[in-house]
Amino acid sequence: MNRRPERLLRWYPSAWRARYGEEFLALLEDQLDGEGLGWWPRARIAAAGLRERFHESGIVGEAASSDARRRGGSLLVLAAWAGMVVGGVGLAKSAEHFSGAMAFSTRADAQVAYDVAVGAGLVGSLLVVVAALTCLPAFVRFIASGGWTHVRGAVTRALAASALLGVATLGLVWWAHHLSASQRNGGDAAYGVAFLLVAALGVVALSLWTAAAMNTVTTMEIDSLVWRVEGLLAVGVAGAAACLTASALAWWLDVGRHAPWFFQGTAPKTSHFPWSTPMTLNVAIMLVSLVVAGWGVSRIASARLALASHP
Repeated sequence: MNRRPERLLRWYPSAWRARYGEEFLALLEDQLDGEGLGWWPRARIAAAGLRERFHESGIVGEAASSDARRRGGSLLVLAAWAGMVVGGVGLAKSAEHFSGAMAFSTRADAQVAYDVAVGAGLVGSLLVVVAALTCLPAFVRFIASGGWTHVRGAVTRALAASALLGVATLGLVWWAHHLSASQRNGGDAAYGVAFLLVAALGVVALSLWTAAAMNTVTTMEIDSLVWRVEGLLAVGVAGAAACLTASALAWWLDVGRHAPWFFQGTAPKTSHFPWSTPMTLNVAIMLVSLVVAGWGVSRIASARLALASHP
């Protein structure tokens, strides 16, 4: 059996562990009778634990309260926006100097699409900031009541990753200043690998901050009125995500139609194939994030319908 079977309980929410944890472990011990626990039973236990977490958080099911559904939906939109930030940064990198590859008479639509994508990114980020400020009074009360001990680990990991990212970015910038433009854009393989590693570190730091925020919000006591406001803001963020995704696709299609060689990094009219691996990855991240945001909005709408049917 698992040497520390109690570790399997970590997959379940704290309320479930407090109510059923000891009984679950005793039942597990009896069923196994000292034999080992294989990977498939462990996977099933983990899946059951995650299912309980999703139900308790309001992400799935109809048993959770309206506030829990709003909270779960809003947190899903927050996680989705973190993915949008990654895709949006990738779009900005992929679109560098695109106007120079297009004739003046053909670049207007692509420029509008890119500008709309940038605007959607700014609006979505602003709404996330407003949502954070809306929760600020509750956060102050949470910290004052000793809540820091519950979130210290998550915040510390996010700070450490951010500090490492800052050092790595400074080193990469210093390196870039000693390279030519062609070397910075694929001519130096070592620099390219370093750039990808720093970008991956940025994704890790963003993910850790998002996880820390979600962990903090799920632990705090937040009023029902605040959750209603957060739900409305989350719907706005999801709308910005949809606009950003659509604009990124429109930009890619228009540049691919008029200047496909831009995506290959070759001279004008030397390529007619608008394939771009980075853009494919960026758009895939955006689409997945948009699906997550859409599910979050559906949970917020579910909370509203539940209140309407049971005023």
